Amino acid sequence: MLTWETTPELSCAERSAFGLDLGFADVAAAEDWLGSSWAELAEAGVTAVTLVDGGEAVMGPMSLDA
Repeated sequence: MLTWETTPELSCAERSAFGLDLGFADVAAAEDWLGSSWAELAEAGVTAVTLVDGGEAVMGPMSLDA
């Protein structure tokens, strides 16, 4: 299961509110979600995200600076 990790790290409640606790079946689904959510994450103070699979970085870190 793929998940996005944030910098800085969000609390469990914040992760849940953004849907980060759900995980993604594949990279395409994770990228689609990020494409529609990055601005809200940035507004919440997230500066970068990393896509991980089983603790291993798959992609990133990627800056959320506009």
